[in-house]
Amino acid sequence: MLPNLRIILTAAGCPGWGDIASALRNNGERAIDIIAVDMAGDAYGYHLSEHWRRVPPGNDPDYIPTMLDLAEEYEIDAIVPLADPELLPLAENKALFRENGVVLSVADAESLRIVCDKISLYGYLNGKSNAIPDYRIIDRADKLRDAAESLGYPDRPLCFKPGVAHGSRGFRILSEDSCDAENIFSEKVENMKFNITLDKAVEFLDNIGDFPPLLLMPVFPGEEYSVDLLISNGKILSTVCRLREKITFGLTGIGEVVDNPDVLRAAEEIAILTGLEFNANIQLKIDTGGTPRLLEINPRTSGTIALCVAAGVNLPYLGLKLALNEPVEPVKPLIGVRSYRYWTQVFTYDKNLE
Repeated sequence: MLPNLRIILTAAGCPGWGDIASALRNNGERAIDIIAVDMAGDAYGYHLSEHWRRVPPGNDPDYIPTMLDLAEEYEIDAIVPLADPELLPLAENKALFRENGVVLSVADAESLRIVCDKISLYGYLNGKSNAIPDYRIIDRADKLRDAAESLGYPDRPLCFKPGVAHGSRGFRILSEDSCDAENIFSEKVENMKFNITLDKAVEFLDNIGDFPPLLLMPVFPGEEYSVDLLISNGKILSTVCRLREKITFGLTGIGEVVDNPDVLRAAEEIAILTGLEFNANIQLKIDTGGTPRLLEINPRTSGTIALCVAAGVNLPYLGLKLALNEPVEPVKPLIGVRSYRYWTQVFTYDKNLE
């Protein structure tokens, strides 16, 4: 009989928190008590846990001391972080937490410094993986036009994004069809809001003056995939390849577990090259020649992990077991399982939250 666990699950307000908490609790082996934490004063995950606590943002100097105090107060066995800004600070303090009897389900700091910055990531993988497309780095507004033309614009659609960003902040698609009047009634807002003309982009960046370096790269026309991986000491134990059929505001609205050997091979290669551990998510899209191209890496449990669990691979729990140095057997997913995202709510009555 495995011992019961008490863990901290962070980012209690993120869209996938409820599904991840459910997967951890419904593991079929042991009881897991979850303490929900978030930097917000009232996150929905607080209402799904017996214990909760507000904590500073991951990049705040008080974050690590606060987490250490909570770990001692609640006699925590492990911490599972779900917010990107928390990953590197926690990884850099693994030894400190270990001294206090707490394991962290997070990759090593060296790996995170590579994958959490898209510009560093592309530079590191360039020449090592076929998943890296032709790209340019833009650090001045006057470079954008020449760089775009060198990549084939306007005949070839392009996009740019900061090296470090969360959600879709800073992401734009260069398009001469940006918000044309004829599209007002035919296009939904989420399909048009990222478009910007090259002239407008140059003008906008020039007015900003000082902006973070941008990654300029092609927009790929093919299907988009999200691959969830379970990794231990450089070995891939399990993978789940999800086709993202419909994406709304960055989240998978409709998805399906599929078997795409090319996509799986690319994702597994990238995971090994970058030294990822435990749970990780790699997003790729197919280019005009049929090659999977890297979009980004989430070096943590992904928000749409419920589809993996439904397909028979409880990745959040298996990743936690790996962090605890417990044996884990490889598991293959059921192919063809589909997910349809919808919104729901948590209702509270007379519960005071600070």
